[in-house]
Amino acid sequence: MKGRVGFFDMPAEIRDEIYKELVMFPEVIYLDYIFGPLRECFLDQSGLSNAQMLRHFTIPFPYFRIDTHHLSITLQDDSDGVQVLDLIHQRCRGIVTLEMSLDSSHAMEIQLDKFDSPRAADQALVLVDERFKIIPLLKELRVHLYDEPIDLSLREKMGAHGWVIETTEQSDRDRFSQDSFDYDDYDYGDYDDYDHSGYDTDMRRAEEEWWDDFDRRNASD
Repeated sequence: MKGRVGFFDMPAEIRDEIYKELVMFPEVIYLDYIFGPLRECFLDQSGLSNAQMLRHFTIPFPYFRIDTHHLSITLQDDSDGVQVLDLIHQRCRGIVTLEMSLDSSHAMEIQLDKFDSPRAADQALVLVDERFKIIPLLKELRVHLYDEPIDLSLREKMGAHGWVIETTEQSDRDRFSQDSFDYDDYDYGDYDDYDHSGYDTDMRRAEEEWWDDFDRRNASD
């Protein structure tokens, strides 16, 4: 009487079909810190060897922090994107394609634009690009953004790092949610009659001094 047939007693062709139907997931796997416990459970339960076989993820774009007191720009360690990247570095070193989700990439684009400093944006993009390059087998980085750029020069800088920009048409609903407050229509009262030229000049001078000091500190490190 034959004993029970185990999985590895089956022909290789049958095992391959089982892998394809029950084990392999053909779509992109999304990792979002909002579902952190589920994400960690997935990577923990898959085991290190299996996690290293994963090849394609979509994750949130890392967030930046600018410290004007210490003259530094860093990645925000507690942001979704940075924490997911740390997990990938630890457990999923076989990743070859990494995609940045649309909403998080759009938020990043807004944040860099609000820096209102090309040098700050350059430094921020260099920081995150260095973090991406730690992934040893990464071949393609895709950043999903809306089709209308907030700042075209930012996208050119992303492209210079070798990132692939994937654009999505922005719906009227999305556009309305972002533009529902029209600053041009707001009544600023007497504030509009104030001469801002001196203040703006002082702010630009202070920013230039800030970045000169920042560059000197980096050069001395």
